[in-house]
Amino acid sequence: MTLVAAVTLSICWVGYVVRFNSDNSIHLQTDLPQSHIPRRPQTPRPTNSPPLAVPRDPSPAVIQPNEPCKPAETLRRRDSGIDGRWFNFGKPPFNQFFAYSAIWDDRPSPGEGLPLVRVLAISTSASAAVMNTVPVPLEYSVYCRFHMPDGRWLKPVSVRELALPIGYGWWLNDILVREFIYDCPPSRNEGRPDAVTMLVGTSINSTLTEMDDPKTTACVPVEYPEKPTVRRDFAVCLQVTSLPTEYSLC
Repeated sequence: MTLVAAVTLSICWVGYVVRFNSDNSIHLQTDLPQSHIPRRPQTPRPTNSPPLAVPRDPSPAVIQPNEPCKPAETLRRRDSGIDGRWFNFGKPPFNQFFAYSAIWDDRPSPGEGLPLVRVLAISTSASAAVMNTVPVPLEYSVYCRFHMPDGRWLKPVSVRELALPIGYGWWLNDILVREFIYDCPPSRNEGRPDAVTMLVGTSINSTLTEMDDPKTTACVPVEYPEKPTVRRDFAVCLQVTSLPTEYSLC
């Protein structure tokens, strides 16, 4: 009987320890900050996967809006080929806006016949997951502030009234975003800009006075692609979704 009692007591003790550890583990997990617990949105997510993963802010991979715009640093990024970074110009919690690159397009634009600076960005959009790529009206005010090689800032100008979608969007920080090209018209008389800062409002009625915060100083280097000496055909890659798979055609 003594042996049976000892075995029974041992089993009960082990069971108590295991249960205590399990309860303590659950308690520790529920004590984690809410930002570490994934949250599911109430509406279905798009089925396609994002082509580029943008880390949550803050992150070393994201340049914050208050980082200074220095001509020497802009030149270094452009010459070293590492200028492809995410620049955070969003207005949380109203919208998200991450610019990735800016490219000088010297083809005459419709209407004015001037070059454009085309900014590739992902931003909050109600049109995310819409399966078409026709230009869409802006959902909130967006301005471009050009930086010149001598360090001057020019007066901000509004982007063109239509943004060109280049993808079908995905979820970022539980908000639907979409890939766009925003067109910034440079000044006619100031020459080629060195970099651009995107000023984002909270609504389509946001005024430049409300958005032109002097603390928003980060700037995206403007790239100037070299023109080939011989013209050649080029390929265009299209995103094609055919459930349950997704692929690209070039």
